[in-house]
Amino acid sequence: WQRVAFVTAIASLNSFLGTIEALLNGGAIARQPIDPRPVFILGHPRTGTTLLHSLMALDDATFGYCSTFCVAFPSAFLWLEPFKALFAGLVSEKRPMDNMALDLDTPQEDELGVSA
Repeated sequence: WQRVAFVTAIASLNSFLGTIEALLNGGAIARQPIDPRPVFILGHPRTGTTLLHSLMALDDATFGYCSTFCVAFPSAFLWLEPFKALFAGLVSEKRPMDNMALDLDTPQEDELGVSA
């Protein structure tokens, strides 16, 4: 039950922060062009999808990606960016499941983002 309570609290916080994001950056977000040919990486765990995602993220002229910070605050990362250093201590240096490097700027799978 603790996990459900934590996810619910974080989702509610992200939704509240998203309201502020919409007020501050809503117009700029609406004007942002979206590529009509998105790339989705789908696969079972441990099949190389994270590696492919990380390699594609190296080509930032062609591909965009969500960072760990963006995934943690999906509705407010634009206006929270100046405060990102305050959150650095909350992220461990390695991912627990595979010991890969992790920080707030690491490319991250966006299924982790939560909002209500």
